[in-house]
Amino acid sequence: RLWLQQRAASDSSTKILHMQALSTVASAARLVPGFLVVDFDGTCTVKETIGLLPRLAAHLGQESAAAAKLARFKELEEEYIAGIRRVNARHDLDGPPPASLDLVGLERCLAEQDAHSTEVTNRVGESGVLAGISPSAVAPTLAEWAANP
Repeated sequence: RLWLQQRAASDSSTKILHMQALSTVASAARLVPGFLVVDFDGTCTVKETIGLLPRLAAHLGQESAAAAKLARFKELEEEYIAGIRRVNARHDLDGPPPASLDLVGLERCLAEQDAHSTEVTNRVGESGVLAGISPSAVAPTLAEWAANP
């Protein structure tokens, strides 16, 4: 009789675990594929901060080069966005979400996005548009801007 009670309890636990597993699988099946976009260093931000960098470089660098730096950064930014859109279009990511998740295709797409990002990042570095940002000057400049928006 004790064995039967234990067996019944074991069967009941197995059924509960099986139902929980089915529930988890069903929940996962309802998930819509999506993307989590992170900065190059793996951080997630609430507000985009990349536009701050050229403004800091323009403000902290030579005044005579400020407008040219901002214009060149804008060109590179637009080139980056256009390139990412081209990669997304090649992988059918510019429309509704796919019905199924293609991990090989996703890996290929992310590799292309990374290659494009690296190319544009190298061009930003070569252009010198961010030259002049001194780490010790960033905090005081941001404080000044916050006090006088």
